[in-house]
Amino acid sequence: MGDIDVGQLLGDSFDTLRLELRAQGLTQSVRNFSGEGSMSFKNWLADMDRAALLLNSDAEKMRQLALLSLKGPAAQQAAREIRANNQINWGQLRTAMRNRYSTLADEQYAVHHLKHLKQNDG
Repeated sequence: MGDIDVGQLLGDSFDTLRLELRAQGLTQSVRNFSGEGSMSFKNWLADMDRAALLLNSDAEKMRQLALLSLKGPAAQQAAREIRANNQINWGQLRTAMRNRYSTLADEQYAVHHLKHLKQNDG
């Protein structure tokens, strides 16, 4: 039988525990996003990017954190993305969510702009 490196085993266990504790604390520091409001989406995305740095972009932890911090239609969208690709990493999920929700800002700006346009006297 091969020798077991106890030091390596303990180090790996402590690293796993450290990541778990970080992940638990992060659920309170990531703002929720429900699918409405471009500022809410931008805030959620920034919080998730910060969390990715702390979690070393661990795909499973980032998927869990995303599902915990998303609500309503946004949570359903993320769940669909994960079901479609079980190996999805944070970068791919982030891109999919941006493709779906980044247009909110453009649409809201367009509506705001149209409401404030004045017709020329003609």
